[in-house]
Amino acid sequence: MIYVLIIVILFIIILVIRVYVMCPKLQPNDIRKFSDSILQMKTGDLVFMSGRLSGENFIKWYTEFEFSHVGLLLKEDDKIYIIDADAGQGHKSGTRVQLLSDKMKRYKGHKIFGWKQISHKLDNTKILQNLHKHIHKDLDTNLTAFAFPSIRNNSKNQNTIFCAELIAHILSDSGYLNLTKDCVQYSPKDFINIQLNTGYYNVLNYVDYENYV
Repeated sequence: MIYVLIIVILFIIILVIRVYVMCPKLQPNDIRKFSDSILQMKTGDLVFMSGRLSGENFIKWYTEFEFSHVGLLLKEDDKIYIIDADAGQGHKSGTRVQLLSDKMKRYKGHKIFGWKQISHKLDNTKILQNLHKHIHKDLDTNLTAFAFPSIRNNSKNQNTIFCAELIAHILSDSGYLNLTKDCVQYSPKDFINIQLNTGYYNVLNYVDYENYV
């Protein structure tokens, strides 16, 4: 029994080391100012973030992607909101809608984030109607389920949701995205080259919130 325990402990140590050492690092180029970029943002744009916590590093390592989180932007009354599912940053965990500037102000991860502009804005009413279906859900933090999609399908807690799963639901239920797999199987990486039924996403831009005043 003691040998099994030792093997398990060694496996966990090796896995943790691999995650931290081999975790993809941010490779920003042509970084834009937040103050300039926010003026061009619109409903339907995607935002990618890179966290620093162990679970976030695991997602980056497992998906071989520099970002661990994805959110959908919503422009309302000249203000830019982000729709996402996260740990709450001291507030409500799970599905949330908040000002992008507030999100970045409290975010503990990297302050440089990825931004993909959509060719033309999506319909606010459709986005909000389909967001409402998931507004009560908590964040799904089951990394084992994240790593093994078949487990996620068979044992999915209907009251929890991953960030990418939420965005897949909203875009598909709004008629903008034809799903290539179940929503629960989507990861942030899947949205970097996502194809919509209407419009298209431009190249990835990097935006710096760190020096925003």
